[in-house]
Amino acid sequence: LALVEGGVKPRYPPNKVMIWDDHRGRTIGELSFRQPVLGVKLRRDRVAVALSDRVYLYNFSDLTLLDQIPTVSNPRGLLCLSPDTAGAGAVLACPSINKGGVRVELYACRKTLLLDAHESSLAALALSVDGMYLSTASEKGTVIRVFSTQDGNGQLVHELRRGVERAEITCLTFSLDKMWLGASSDRGTAHVFNLMPKEIQNGNGKGTSATGSSSSKSFSGWMKKVKKGEGSYAQIRGICDPTVCAFVPDRVHTLAVVGKGDGSILLADFSAGPGEAVRVGYHVFFKEKQEQGQQEDVDDGIIFGDDDEEDGFVNIQTGNEELGNNDDGEEDFVGIEPKKHDAIAAENDTAIRTRISDTNATSDATTTKGE
Repeated sequence: LALVEGGVKPRYPPNKVMIWDDHRGRTIGELSFRQPVLGVKLRRDRVAVALSDRVYLYNFSDLTLLDQIPTVSNPRGLLCLSPDTAGAGAVLACPSINKGGVRVELYACRKTLLLDAHESSLAALALSVDGMYLSTASEKGTVIRVFSTQDGNGQLVHELRRGVERAEITCLTFSLDKMWLGASSDRGTAHVFNLMPKEIQNGNGKGTSATGSSSSKSFSGWMKKVKKGEGSYAQIRGICDPTVCAFVPDRVHTLAVVGKGDGSILLADFSAGPGEAVRVGYHVFFKEKQEQGQQEDVDDGIIFGDDDEEDGFVNIQTGNEELGNNDDGEEDFVGIEPKKHDAIAAENDTAIRTRISDTNATSDATTTKGE
């Protein structure tokens, strides 16, 4: 896990990314910057971090800096990294240096795509699992566009219409088979868009597996033709302030939508056809305090990874230990002292401090790796 702290009493400064190993129950590395971290993406071999004006890409095994990309002002920390490591290679998407533009890095073929996606500033980005398709939304939130990255020229293949009124798109997500696109907004509604060819919609095409491999060739060919002004296939309502949405891997026609306010999650099935999706599950994870004004005191130190409670949630205990809070006082980079505590000392782990200099002299980063 990559943890970036926040809230009233953060355990770590907001300019650090803590790499947490849940199997060992401790941090195994950290990245430190001169600016607050606004976004993080992980895959098995890469770590990508978004700051307000640039994106950094690191090798996961030793946290060495591989690439740094300048961006336009990026207060949302927009960043995408294709998670499929079995494909042609890592694909990274982030805002370009132009308003409404997207920069796509195809590291397998060492090619960069610059897309003029929208006239206004970007609000959301999403890559398909294999990085073949990119979806974008602007601050207006009325139009969602889908681009192809596989042909190397960033062709527009879909222009989807969420609605006519302005809205903030909070999340975009592709299904594993790339046949569906989910979107949530601050207007309290999540939408599902159909990206399938008509022959598949009518049942004349071949079926797809969970990864969509059986129809990838025909689907890729069909996607070359731009489809404009398409409305959503299904709508999902009934959750407060939807913030994140994702397709359930083992349920092809089920979308999960997470609400920001109370940590609720709603599962909706849209297999019945176009229109309102059927609600099949609802859970609330954050409980309101029983007594008004009751405050829960939490120490500055929080240790994760203790035994699970009987309800399945991770038990969070307080501790007095702080990791990596010592700066060396030098002006040109942020220093991190080696972490010392009983668990690491018992395993004879060593800490390595690495200095990474920003060639553009705008921000510097320091990495520390436990092993």
